[in-house]
Amino acid sequence: MDQPSAQNKLALLAQLLQQKKEAYRIPLSHGQQALWFIYQNAPDSSAYNMAWAVELQGQLDIEVLQRALQAIVNRHPVLRTTIDRVDDELAQTVKPTGSYQWNEQHAFNWSEQQLSKALKIAYEKPFDLTQEEALRADLLQTAPQHYIFLLTLHHIFGDARSMDILGKELLALYHAELTGQKTVLAPMPGSYADFVRAETSLLNSAAGEGLLNYWQRQLGNDAPVLNLPTDYPRPNAQSFTGDSVPFCWSTEITQQLKQLAAQEKASLFTLLLTVFQVFLHRYTGQNEIWIGTPTSVSTRQPQFANLVGYLVNPVVLKAEIDPTASFSELLALSKQTVWEAIEHSAYPFSLLIKELQPLRDLSHSPLFQVMLDFQMDFPAIEQANAQLKVSPLELAQMEGQFDLTLSLCEAEQLSGRLSYSLDLFKRETIERMVGHFEVLLRAFVDNAKQAIGTVPMLTEGEIQQLQAWNDTATDYPKDKTIVGLFEAQVQATPDSIAVVFEDQSLTYRQLNAKANQLAHYLLSLAKPDGQPLLTHNPLIAIAVERSLEMIIGLLAILKAGGAYVPIDPSYPAARIQYMLDDSQAPLLLTQSHLTEALSLADLEHDCVVLCLDTTDVVGQPGKNLSAR
Repeated sequence: MDQPSAQNKLALLAQLLQQKKEAYRIPLSHGQQALWFIYQNAPDSSAYNMAWAVELQGQLDIEVLQRALQAIVNRHPVLRTTIDRVDDELAQTVKPTGSYQWNEQHAFNWSEQQLSKALKIAYEKPFDLTQEEALRADLLQTAPQHYIFLLTLHHIFGDARSMDILGKELLALYHAELTGQKTVLAPMPGSYADFVRAETSLLNSAAGEGLLNYWQRQLGNDAPVLNLPTDYPRPNAQSFTGDSVPFCWSTEITQQLKQLAAQEKASLFTLLLTVFQVFLHRYTGQNEIWIGTPTSVSTRQPQFANLVGYLVNPVVLKAEIDPTASFSELLALSKQTVWEAIEHSAYPFSLLIKELQPLRDLSHSPLFQVMLDFQMDFPAIEQANAQLKVSPLELAQMEGQFDLTLSLCEAEQLSGRLSYSLDLFKRETIERMVGHFEVLLRAFVDNAKQAIGTVPMLTEGEIQQLQAWNDTATDYPKDKTIVGLFEAQVQATPDSIAVVFEDQSLTYRQLNAKANQLAHYLLSLAKPDGQPLLTHNPLIAIAVERSLEMIIGLLAILKAGGAYVPIDPSYPAARIQYMLDDSQAPLLLTQSHLTEALSLADLEHDCVVLCLDTTDVVGQPGKNLSAR
């Protein structure tokens, strides 16, 4: 091909310069398309907001900081980008000039609670991706020479590495203007448009087809759902609201883990991944564990190392857990899994979901419900100048894209946080999980050859509590049943509060009367042939959420002379059906809003379903039943 003439080169350069002065549109990457889908369904959610936060102590020149921010916006096209659909074509528009949102507050004499609330509001404020500036800056001055500075960006325009780049460049630009020095920033890498083109080219090549074939072989078409024991039933759709519990392990245990990793010829990431897999296996009883972990394009394509944009891609790490195997044996398998996943990590996760077509359910994320995010070290923050001290500020994670996300950072002391969905868990449950995870770590450090299924998980405090609970050296009346003891308490304290749930409560007299009415009703139920329903099988299944109806139902079953079969309504439908068919329970007590989720149409035996919240038992006697 002929080389372009000097005149043609000048014409091409002029064209490029003109393009820089005008807005231009580029397609979304596959990862961005997935985030855009989530954004459209929940535009007011802050689940995918990202933050870079620091404390500033000393003399701060706010105008210089603002000019440095503007230089950052001018330097990175992604910060001048909006997303919209024109003529049914979805694309992102890069503007030739841009700005940022600036919010400044005087927070003198604020309490820690007020300050945390203000940061939470600033962080959680949603972005309008179609119109607003992509970057938001919040400056809170808490004292004459003390500030908290927060940069927030939507995940569709960046990732954790991007936030690190923005923070470091901002400090460098600030320092340069104050000191009159020339700023030496890394040369601008290829643009995000280059990345989108590279991604498209890969997917259209034989290499891209090879990546897809690998994941199809590795994962198949039957993705398991991780059934963690939750505090609340899983909602029909995720709200993406979350919280996190931070932790930090001692230098001693950190060094022991690194020594074990070296001994087993594994990376620290692979070691911690394997412990996490065992942890999830022990919590769920499931042997097939799928965990997601983010990988970065910059590790595969160095030309994008300093590019700000959405360049992460999750991969699925699959493990088959054998409880009789040793930790060392499972770790050896994990090493191969991790290596292969990284080698094939360029295939877009969102596209993989489309290809594998897992059963889509808005109540949980597809393919995996738990994420492991591992960083080599939190990036060091350089001081802007001698008069300003800059310190990193760790914000509590406020999003819950997954059931659980374990974030770990390798440093002299391993630290991190366990983030969780507020739809599913209470904070105290997650705090216990953190304790159990550390117990597992220490157990494998002590002996990596012991069988996975035999390793203890309880903390020392929990063991002591169990010992206290098991101290049963207490005299109870041997001639009284539970019903008899309860009715004796009713007689002794009829007007005392017996049970409280949220804003509802019942006295012993009220609880006893309602349980009696339900018990009489249960005994009145008959089969089509007129025989009492509970004649041949006194087992009564009960599947209800925590409520007053639960206590009333349990008492009524016992008063009617039955035995209850407790069923957690959050169990998978197949498990519920198995429990009902296995027990042959002729009667199921539940609540009306749970009947559809219980999927009772496929039961192999006749089972009467009674909804406690809609069944009228007011006409039944409230007196105690005779002993049965």
